[in-house]
Amino acid sequence: MATKFSCPKCEKEFPTKTKCEAHMNRKSLCTNNPRNSKENATHLPLEGLNFIDLFSGIGGFHLALSSLGANCVLACDIDKKCREVYKNNFGIEPKEDITKLKTEEIPPFDILCGGFPCQAFSHAGKQGGFEDTRGTLFQEICRILKACKPKYFLLENVKNLKGHDGGRTIKVIYENLHLAGYDTYNGPILLSPHHLGIPQHRERVFLLGIRKDIVNGRNAIIFPAINPIKTDISSILEPEALESCRSHLSPSDISVLELWEEFIQHFKKAEVKLPTFPLWSDDWDSTYDLKGLPDWKQRFITNNRKFYNDSKVFLEPWLQKARNNEAFAGARRKFEWQCGSFKNNDSLWSLLFTFRPSGIRTKRTNYSPALVAMAQIVNVGSRKRKLSVREVARLQSFPDTFKVAGSDSVAYKQFGNSVNVEVIKRMAKFLVTEMLT
Repeated sequence: MATKFSCPKCEKEFPTKTKCEAHMNRKSLCTNNPRNSKENATHLPLEGLNFIDLFSGIGGFHLALSSLGANCVLACDIDKKCREVYKNNFGIEPKEDITKLKTEEIPPFDILCGGFPCQAFSHAGKQGGFEDTRGTLFQEICRILKACKPKYFLLENVKNLKGHDGGRTIKVIYENLHLAGYDTYNGPILLSPHHLGIPQHRERVFLLGIRKDIVNGRNAIIFPAINPIKTDISSILEPEALESCRSHLSPSDISVLELWEEFIQHFKKAEVKLPTFPLWSDDWDSTYDLKGLPDWKQRFITNNRKFYNDSKVFLEPWLQKARNNEAFAGARRKFEWQCGSFKNNDSLWSLLFTFRPSGIRTKRTNYSPALVAMAQIVNVGSRKRKLSVREVARLQSFPDTFKVAGSDSVAYKQFGNSVNVEVIKRMAKFLVTEMLT
């Protein structure tokens, strides 16, 4: 009987080893070889491949790709404090400025990685796109791709990139990547840590590309559906034994939160569902003319006034008491309930909440909202404190052995700007071993 070869990816049998290798899109021994059987497999998916880490930050791409067997030959980031953390963890001194990076000085590499600056496309920024100097740094990626011709690229950016400027921005990006000599995945892929069982909702866009001569007429497969995995913030919290050395809420913050707790418990007991729109207490009893205000603001204020009038018997004395508290000021007077219908144990002290410029925002504990570079760290109600730096690192899938910046404020910012390590691992494996048929 003729020898059959079993493909380690799909376990189908093929008459020759060559077809199996083509199916895998990489050199690989078949499973009839004992050294490469599932029981004895030691080969990492990216083993033997080199990568460069552009806009490297503190090394999320580095952790992901190196764990899959790839080797970093160059890193680059404009931020001095990020470069210090990167060198402290990986022993590599990142280059300072991608615009001054000469392609002839870049060692040979197979994969270009980059979480190119997102402020030009982010909802949180001015959304200047390619008119923003940070947006034009994408052209530096194209310059390096054209000159160095690596096999693959893996790029990451904010979700808003997909629809920025009516879709024109992403169209320009794809046109430039094709001109650089690459076939790209059919469209941007969206993936979030919570899809992989990590308690953070952080959807990001991923752009994948393979050099055209490697593709050789093959087609990209559909990115596999991710089955939802139940998550909870408790999975990343440090032991309560460490609580004494954590930064807890101030007495003034607690006094404001207790006011909102009284508010929540009243409506919970009355079985009245809280509105989904932001609650602006300054406008509950306001009477000024709304003409001339933007339509969205008129709607918010009108809805807030109606909410107040519908529950005035409770809200009038509550609001007076709240305004007598000096800490009840500014954004502390605004409240966003993002927890849906009430559950039996609902309390601010059983939920997550964030002090934001737009107000106090509440979430359930199944996952944290996306970490950001700004100082909007999630507070855990049951612990009466914000997440620690180590806990934030875990939300980004950084190991506990990772050496963080010496300043907490700097570390929070760096993790807020970072990619999630496990998400990058999933995308890199798909790119190199699964993307083509």
